[in-house]
Amino acid sequence: MPKGIYIRTDTFLAYLDGYDKNKNVILEYDSKYHNRPNQKKADLIRQQKIIDVLNPKVFWRYDSVNDEFTDVYRSDHNLVNQTSTIER
Repeated sequence: MPKGIYIRTDTFLAYLDGYDKNKNVILEYDSKYHNRPNQKKADLIRQQKIIDVLNPKVFWRYDSVNDEFTDVYRSDHNLVNQTSTIER
């Protein structure tokens, strides 16, 4: 059995960077590798499958290159794609 946070169906397996099962909140951490065009497309497909399986309350992506959070999904607003820069 794989270790870590993952979801599995008969046709899909995904490891999650962060998941709070009690609050049903997902966080994905994107390094510079995720800025490649083919990877961005794959990430969006994977993201939608994760949303379909878990139906999270919130799904966030963190872009470590630009130091930004994107609020990509909220169950009460669906796809919102709001980006916030981290103030330090």
